[in-house]
Amino acid sequence: MKLGLNNETDLEKVLDEIKELIVNKVPDNSQETADLRQQIAEKDEEIKKLREQNKEDYPPKEIIEKKAKIMFELLNIKNSSVYQKELAHITSPQQLEKFWQEVTKKEFSKIRKQESEVKKLNIILWVLFISSTLTTILLTIKIKRSKLSSQKKITKAK
Repeated sequence: MKLGLNNETDLEKVLDEIKELIVNKVPDNSQETADLRQQIAEKDEEIKKLREQNKEDYPPKEIIEKKAKIMFELLNIKNSSVYQKELAHITSPQQLEKFWQEVTKKEFSKIRKQESEVKKLNIILWVLFISSTLTTILLTIKIKRSKLSSQKKITKAK
């Protein structure tokens, strides 16, 4: 800002010029205040619209529970009480989708684990079957040999 002074101006003249600027400067806050109030009103309206839009994005709890029930039926989950605590905190379709993915992942993990255990049990059963079959064959052979040797002794004794 220029005070209209040159290099040779004395200190008193500088002070007088500053005083004059301070006294004559009456701030016009009415326009600024009006602008700020207008901006506040616009922001309030925007907030109101966003809240209304937000309400539309969040379905009622009954709809979420109904969709969750359908999910559990699709995954053949009989005891959904395991997931009820987590389900109680779901308020949006996005959360429901995330929950669905987590439940699906957990359930398929359980199925894979059970499948692995079944394979191990099948191997054990086959080993037991083969060993019992071999044992039966060996016992049958031993019994036949025993009978043959006892018949030979009887025929030799006669």
